[in-house]
Amino acid sequence: MKVQRFNNFTECYSALGVILKDLIDEHLKLHNFFSICLSGGNTPIGMYNFFQKEPYKSIIPWDSIKFYFGDERCYPPTHEDSNYFAANKYLFSKLAIKKSNIYRIEAEKNDRSEAAIRYSSLMQDTLPKTQDNLPAFNLMLLGMGPDGHTASLFPGHTALNETKLVTDVESDMAKPRVPRLTLTLPIINNSDIVIFLISGKEKIQLIESFMKNPIEARKKYPAAMIKAQKNLYYFLVE
Repeated sequence: MKVQRFNNFTECYSALGVILKDLIDEHLKLHNFFSICLSGGNTPIGMYNFFQKEPYKSIIPWDSIKFYFGDERCYPPTHEDSNYFAANKYLFSKLAIKKSNIYRIEAEKNDRSEAAIRYSSLMQDTLPKTQDNLPAFNLMLLGMGPDGHTASLFPGHTALNETKLVTDVESDMAKPRVPRLTLTLPIINNSDIVIFLISGKEKIQLIESFMKNPIEARKKYPAAMIKAQKNLYYFLVE
């Protein structure tokens, strides 16, 4: 686990850009593509705006990245509260990312269970697998709510015990309070690298409590249940 603290988002995104470029460049020496699973909510929008500008617009090999999503609200992809909508508006469209490299969750489908199965199959078909036959992302980007939820995994929810790769979730803690589809702990925790982007005093204090008492935190907070196969980072913007 590595913790990095920043005075502002520009410093944070710059540090993320350095790590991202190094990871991608090293990985592409032996592989054809690099996979990134994006987080939802408002935090990534600033990151998208940062990376669609120079120098990162040019120095990162965007055509060699496959993009996935950690969760999605059950809205059409044209809805402004859709996680895909934000990524497409602020990143994909600005960098002319090929549609064939974007794997969105079709959460707008009436049959959410079927949509979850389809996204699970998509990941199985397009990602490399580890020895336990689980798909593995090269990089998982996550945020965290003040209640300790991450992706759409909320404290105390039955989804925390789910063994399927994707599940549908409804929770009173969700904001906006709409059904979602979310990746589950088994596939999130199978990622090579996990980076949390955290801002605000309340959230940072919660992260610090994880570090002081990780065993108790893992019993209560979904974000504390996250691990990585190689490195877990907390990027804290104070």
